[in-house]
Amino acid sequence: MFSNILIPVDFHLNTEIAVKKALELADPGQTVIHLFHVQTPPLPWNSFLGSEMFQIDLNQKIPYQLKQWKDLISDCYPEMKVAASAEDSMKIQKSIIAKAKIIKAELIIIGKHSHHNWFPFLNTVFPNKIAKATGCPVLTFKPGSIYTKIRSIVVPVGPEIPRRKVDLIVSLNEKFRITIHLVTVINKKQNQNNFSAYSLLETYRFLKDFVQCPLNHEVLHGENVAKAIFEYAKSIKADVLLVEPESETKLSSFPQKHINDELKPNSKLQILAVQS
Repeated sequence: MFSNILIPVDFHLNTEIAVKKALELADPGQTVIHLFHVQTPPLPWNSFLGSEMFQIDLNQKIPYQLKQWKDLISDCYPEMKVAASAEDSMKIQKSIIAKAKIIKAELIIIGKHSHHNWFPFLNTVFPNKIAKATGCPVLTFKPGSIYTKIRSIVVPVGPEIPRRKVDLIVSLNEKFRITIHLVTVINKKQNQNNFSAYSLLETYRFLKDFVQCPLNHEVLHGENVAKAIFEYAKSIKADVLLVEPESETKLSSFPQKHINDELKPNSKLQILAVQS
């Protein structure tokens, strides 16, 4: 499925969940799981205040906790290839994007434990921007999805055939027994008579013949695509919402808020963003 999976680790609960999900998606002997930690350089006023709380040994290329995780995976799953690396930077997201390009990542798994609902700009990592910048699918989750298996996937279909989404569905279907929910969103300003169903029909036909898994379709109504598909995914208790970053994730422009920002800590829904 995925030759290279990148996991930015922060040594919180999210690391354990991200590793668990990577192992579920990996092919033993074929996939390389890359553990990547961005170390924040020591703050200049720490020495002045006499505080060692945030001090980090920059000479230590691979932090002890990172090596522990690498060894743990290797010991428990000897057939799994694991790599570990660390970088010193104040720009965490920029480092993740650069690392993804270097290793040619085919999937990035990001756990978000923070919840800045009213001030999303306080987040240090924006999965949608990472997906757009790298062209790599980004799976985002909250701690509540630790035991969530991939069984039900909601897939929005727009004016064009979502080819990269279809590729991901084919890959996921090789690993899991999934049910697909194709959804189309129509707003009040749109003339339903002019609505083109070509992409939806072609997507449905391909999945029906090639993937051969339970397939449903729903027409949703709403002014905001992201909000409509997000509410639908929650209503059917879907496991994964497969979306295109920005066009299918943005809930509002001011303050700029995306679906990832609305996930509660106990949410079982996972967001898989892929650039078309």
